[in-house]
Amino acid sequence: MDIEQATAQKEESLERIQEIQNQANILQKDIEDGRARIAKLKASLAHRSSDYDSITHNLSARRATTLDSVEKSIRRIDHRWNTLHTRTAEARVFLCREAANLYGLKQRRRRKGGVIREDYTICGVTIVDLRDLNNAPPAHISTSLTHLCHLLILISHYLSLRLPAEITLPHRDYPLPTIFTPSSSYSAREVPFPGTSPSNSSSPSPSASRTGDLPPLPHPRPLFLEKSLPALAKEDPAAYSLFVEGVTLLAWDVAWLCRTQGLNISSNGGPGTWEDVCPLGRNLWLLLAAPIPSPRPSPAEPTSTTSSKSQLPLPLPVTLGQYSHGTAHSFLNSASAAEYMRNWKLLHGHMKIVDRVKSALLGEMAGAEWEVLDEREWVGESGVTETADPRAMGEEGGKRVVAKGEDRETVGGDGVSETSSTRTKPGTSGWTKLKSR
Repeated sequence: MDIEQATAQKEESLERIQEIQNQANILQKDIEDGRARIAKLKASLAHRSSDYDSITHNLSARRATTLDSVEKSIRRIDHRWNTLHTRTAEARVFLCREAANLYGLKQRRRRKGGVIREDYTICGVTIVDLRDLNNAPPAHISTSLTHLCHLLILISHYLSLRLPAEITLPHRDYPLPTIFTPSSSYSAREVPFPGTSPSNSSSPSPSASRTGDLPPLPHPRPLFLEKSLPALAKEDPAAYSLFVEGVTLLAWDVAWLCRTQGLNISSNGGPGTWEDVCPLGRNLWLLLAAPIPSPRPSPAEPTSTTSSKSQLPLPLPVTLGQYSHGTAHSFLNSASAAEYMRNWKLLHGHMKIVDRVKSALLGEMAGAEWEVLDEREWVGESGVTETADPRAMGEEGGKRVVAKGEDRETVGGDGVSETSSTRTKPGTSGWTKLKSR
């Protein structure tokens, strides 16, 4: 029994020794593999350290060299971009001025009684000031507004600008120009001519008609007259209101165009009032046909200490052809352009201008005294007949309808027109004498 028990213990000890040796061999192998892996990592780290040293050697100088080359490339591209935009602006200026020249946009100065009056013509037709609409013939108003609409659309095309109030030029089944309010402009829908049936001009798709999703068509404002403005105000106040609104929107379009191109239409250099919008002929002439002033010095570039977030200064003075909706350079809806336009007092006040023009015209009509004078009524109280040009007496046998404060114009024998002051007191011009009440 003792021998067998000793033999069994011996075998167990031998098996345990064998397991210990096997485990020691495994651990020895793991140690060797670990050492090999550590050696490999050390070699890799040494190689990477060598690479890092080579990369970081003289890094500041190489970084400055690379940055300088990139900045030079940016400046070169920016210079080419600015040069191209300058040439584009010059081409726009040339096209706009040539178009104004071809349309005969001119200024005419006349002296009468020591007072200099300025008139502006397009295609030989005098452009009527909004404050003088009551005294202008309807055909004269319609003709001048039609020429102005054509020229304004052409100029906005050359300048790549979209006018805030959309103008519709005459085309097929649309004989005369109209204008939309800013809220209803550019709806991409064909609108019939005022007074015609919508079915004659546009026919919506059957599906759209069934669903009824389309909003009602916008109503354009006419830019033409078939009768005198005072007569229209008495016979059709609604049509009168639409016409005054339309012609005021046209003048506001001209003022907006002048503002976007850097022209201050204010007579006193201020932010501008509704009276500065009324002479649309003067504003358009100053923009397109006036002598080009000497170049102004460019403002100093902002320093590095200036906060670009707090203020957005314009890099150059705003001139004709600079801002547009058609180029990324000097884009009119950019931050700097928005800041520039935000300072314009009349940007969102077109309806206030319409109301002021309406009140001014209605006030003038209310204060005017209209009478028909016969030949015998041209004899003054002193018994001396006042001299009058028979051509100015009209075609009704010596009768002429005159208004108190009317602007009167005669044509001399040499073809040169002579105009009295814009508001001549009755009985003092040598032309008319109002009947005593």
